[in-house]
Amino acid sequence: MFGKTKKMDRNEERKIDTTIEQCATRESIGRDLRGWDFLEDGWVNCGSCNKRLMNYIKVQDTPKISKIQCVCPYCKSKSFKIKLTGEFIANPSDDLVIIDMQLLDFDAGTYYTETLVELEKCK
Repeated sequence: MFGKTKKMDRNEERKIDTTIEQCATRESIGRDLRGWDFLEDGWVNCGSCNKRLMNYIKVQDTPKISKIQCVCPYCKSKSFKIKLTGEFIANPSDDLVIIDMQLLDFDAGTYYTETLVELEKCK
């Protein structure tokens, strides 16, 4: 652990922790992560070949309900619909990019959205 030493009264020295958490892991859930509350995370997997398609991170508890479904670029089938409650950040897996997003259903009164995400392998 790194730290700075600061001179205290009565000639006492005290170690001040100056480390910064840089990576988001399962152990860092509940800690502040670059200004976001890291509340929950998971993956949208293909329903047929079980490849990881999209990562999601919950950043805020809200009444918003979202359903996300992805089209797998490997086998062209769809993932199961993932129901998420709250505000989320979503990113495709490392070797994929988003080429299309279709809003299938939307209700402003109940804060409900349903989205189909089409992915493609990086070239």
